[in-house]
Amino acid sequence: MTLRTLVTAGLTILTLAACTGTPATNTAAGPSPTPSSNQAAAIRLAECMRANGFPTFPDPVKDDRGRWSFPPESTGDWLPPEPCRPLVRDWKVAFSDVPPASAEDLAKTRDYVTCMREHGFPDFPDPDEDGNIELTDRFRVLADTDDAAFIAAHEACQQRLPPRPKK
Repeated sequence: MTLRTLVTAGLTILTLAACTGTPATNTAAGPSPTPSSNQAAAIRLAECMRANGFPTFPDPVKDDRGRWSFPPESTGDWLPPEPCRPLVRDWKVAFSDVPPASAEDLAKTRDYVTCMREHGFPDFPDPDEDGNIELTDRFRVLADTDDAAFIAAHEACQQRLPPRPKK
């Protein structure tokens, strides 16, 4: 698996975490079920996105595992506006069936960031409190274009990352 594939997969997860909306309503007879925490978080995030510059933000759809997410083609390649970022975290927590990063894994992720900075990328972003690294547009471009310096830095530092959690 290439670095580009790994980074793209990670960014897709981050993008999905940043991209949710209001689900379609159930028109069947009977009372509406109480939304799951994942669905409720998706609704709150979609409302925020629509109120903060993304008026056509899509509705979430329920996947085959019962989680609310968005088709990747509808969300684009963007970062959520600042007021919506806490809601992204809430949605990720409600969506994920992977436990939050341990203190040890978070320390390893921070060690990876330090390594990337030492290998020529002093502005490489810090991980959030869950151990996720939200790449800026600059680093997305470097990963997407298979930039030799970026790939070399990642290859030199990747052994510092914690193992990927199993779902």
